[in-house]
Amino acid sequence: MEHIQNEKLSAYCNNQLPEEEQTIIDNHLTECESCFSLYLEAIDNCHIDHSVSESFTDKTMEELELSPLFNQESRPSSKKKNRIMAHYLLAAGLTLIFTFSGLFESVLHLSEQTDAVPKVSVSEQLMNKTTDFLDQIKEDNNK
Repeated sequence: MEHIQNEKLSAYCNNQLPEEEQTIIDNHLTECESCFSLYLEAIDNCHIDHSVSESFTDKTMEELELSPLFNQESRPSSKKKNRIMAHYLLAAGLTLIFTFSGLFESVLHLSEQTDAVPKVSVSEQLMNKTTDFLDQIKEDNNK
């Protein structure tokens, strides 16, 4: 296939070509490195009509600063922050007290004791009951 002309590439960048021709150029750009590099240059030179204005960022930041989400009143008050901090300190203090008093260790020993008792699984219990039931039926038939 022939290489694509610069005029066609700029029209391709601006979506000014018929869909069939765009598909052909798509396929060619995936195969031809020289045309792809020309395409990248055409993109750099291409003017996009949908770009944002120069003052977009400044206007957006001004709008955000005026919005109630950005406002100081919507932030937690210092009284609420102090209350939250007190809860965290209380939780940390209780954790340290329980750790040093051995409460967590005694709970660990209790859980180890319950694990020491052999447990029969539900499926094993069901299997045993079924076997016993079948054995009983077998004995009744033999009599």
